[in-house]
Amino acid sequence: MRLESIISKKTLPGLITGFFVDRVGACLVEESHGNLATKISQVTSLVNQVYETVGDRELKGVFIKGEKCSLYATIFEKGICGLLLEPQAGLEKAESLLSEMIQSITEAPLKAVVGYPKEVLTEIEKMAKEFLKDFAETVFMVQMKQCQVDKENPPKEQIEKFVLGLEKAGGMIIGPSLAKEMVEKIRKELGKYKI
Repeated sequence: MRLESIISKKTLPGLITGFFVDRVGACLVEESHGNLATKISQVTSLVNQVYETVGDRELKGVFIKGEKCSLYATIFEKGICGLLLEPQAGLEKAESLLSEMIQSITEAPLKAVVGYPKEVLTEIEKMAKEFLKDFAETVFMVQMKQCQVDKENPPKEQIEKFVLGLEKAGGMIIGPSLAKEMVEKIRKELGKYKI
């Protein structure tokens, strides 16, 4: 799917580009603005935090206004869809375009995601408990939420991000050397799966 095909026939004064960031964190942006993909992915982390804090049922979208550009984004079941706009752009038409983008992305056929079996999360949690003791459950749940891990079929990218999060959080609790040992043990277990 190309974003150009979704927004090419739409005219929105002040539109810089549209974007879509999936649940794994991969950013799809118009080719002409591909250099913004990393920055967009970073900003969508903030959007996720706003939704988690306020509660996604209460928000229609998140609008961040800057001097040079503004961002308007919303979360839906497949990820975050949004627009980068020039500061003077109006939100009324932006909201309509965003709805059309979400509908197009929702109707697009899903590409297969290769993931680990859900049992891998139980194995990781056991190993985390071995090292993090009483803190394991809290650290595990926080990282699951931050990484938005699919509990039924966790993709490799989500698990990698999740394990890095466990290492970082574990390093603050048990020290970096033990956290590294924990992650090595987890990766050894993950190596048993042909993903």
